[in-house]
Amino acid sequence: MAEAFVDTNILLYAAGNAPAERAKSATARRLLKDEEVALSAQVIQEFYWVATRPNKLALTHDEAMAFIDVWKMFPLQATTLGIIEEALFLCHEFRISYLGRGNHCGGASLEL
Repeated sequence: MAEAFVDTNILLYAAGNAPAERAKSATARRLLKDEEVALSAQVIQEFYWVATRPNKLALTHDEAMAFIDVWKMFPLQATTLGIIEEALFLCHEFRISYLGRGNHCGGASLEL
């Protein structure tokens, strides 16, 4: 079982190479390399959509697919009612918002 669920931002930082985001990119790459993580189909779709935008990472289709081909090795976590209920419980328990920037339960996002 995966120890962490990573959201789209983690994948975007891992794929990015902007000098201003160097520390975040290194942290995201280390997380993907060193931890047992899970993704969702939605996270992969969001990564592709954002990464191929000209004002974001501006990756080509082939470049984005190369990242996705690597990340396919991670287990996919289905979004079930039980997962949503657990996320909502954790949000309530730790007083973090379900959706938003920074730390949130909706994607178990980490502020890097």
